[in-house]
Amino acid sequence: MNSISIKSFILLIIFVAFALEGYIFYSFFENSKETISKLLQTSIQTDVLNLKHFMEKNLKQKDINFIASHIDNIIIINPTVKDIHILDNSQNIIYHANIRYEDHNHSAQKCLPISKIINTNIFTQECYSFSIKTFHGLQPKYYYANVYIDEAYTHGLIAQQIRKILVAFLVSTFVFILFLWILSKIYIITPLEKLRQYAYYSRNPPKNFFVKEIESIRYSLNMTFKRLQQEQEELYNLSTKDPLSGLYNRLSLIEKINWLIAKSKRDKSEFAIIFLDLDNFKNINDSKGHAFGDKILLHIAQVLLKTTRENDIVARLGGDEFVVILPDFTNENTIIEIAQRLKETLATPFQIEHEEYQITASMGIAIYPKDGRDVQTLLKNADIAM
Repeated sequence: MNSISIKSFILLIIFVAFALEGYIFYSFFENSKETISKLLQTSIQTDVLNLKHFMEKNLKQKDINFIASHIDNIIIINPTVKDIHILDNSQNIIYHANIRYEDHNHSAQKCLPISKIINTNIFTQECYSFSIKTFHGLQPKYYYANVYIDEAYTHGLIAQQIRKILVAFLVSTFVFILFLWILSKIYIITPLEKLRQYAYYSRNPPKNFFVKEIESIRYSLNMTFKRLQQEQEELYNLSTKDPLSGLYNRLSLIEKINWLIAKSKRDKSEFAIIFLDLDNFKNINDSKGHAFGDKILLHIAQVLLKTTRENDIVARLGGDEFVVILPDFTNENTIIEIAQRLKETLATPFQIEHEEYQITASMGIAIYPKDGRDVQTLLKNADIAM
């Protein structure tokens, strides 16, 4: 399945929302148009029926002008009606409401009976008609009335409604899209970008996010990086530290000595190596067991760390062999003083499992560069000196 960016997804949502809102506004417009149509139809039908009733009551051949003012009044009051023609039985116009205008010929237009006005579209139908039956004495006489719709007015109503709805649609859509984009930018796009950078660079962890799912991702990433860092530290310790004592192991010791050799070559300086071996440790290990011997070795490691200086390097080569590196010293007397302090501290009695023990150690010293210019030579000479 092809993936899609969050921005594209949001734009897709906006497009769908825009289309849905357009459909809603279109439906609203159609309903509004239908409402306007019914109101116009009702208004015209009411005026026409009133006119028909008035004409049936008052229209006679000799006083046709009696209803003229009433017809003109209908046209003035109802802007939907453009013109009204009164015709005789021979379809001759005997009265025209807008007789003062020259353009009043509507004979080409087909008129529907006024009774069908509800079932027609007033915006497309141009003319409605009705008939009037009067009597002159005992002789019946028929008149016809054609009511013409003002298309410019009705179309203007539709255009006005379209403008109102279109403005409302555009404004509401713009506000909606802007609001949705701002929310998406703040709560989705920006947090995801921060998570991407955090996942790529593994630094500057972002703060808590508002969106639950994104916060869950942030928390998972944070816990994953913490676990990875812890595992890296453990792997580093396993590769560089002695698992029993926590001191540097043989590989780390060789690396440190090589680094000091390179530094001493540049600075024209010296450093010393003190090689220590515990006396009679094999007898203790054989008689008390390896677990007890490990406790002795752990105690010795703690003593060496407490006795040496902060920048001194303490390592365990293996078994009961330890190495202390003195990176800087003023003279050889300083080395002797440190070695003597180590010897005295190691000889101090201590208790393990409620029994008192005393351990002594043999020491040998090698100084770079006079006792060797490489790691193996320095360690061999320190071992010989011991």
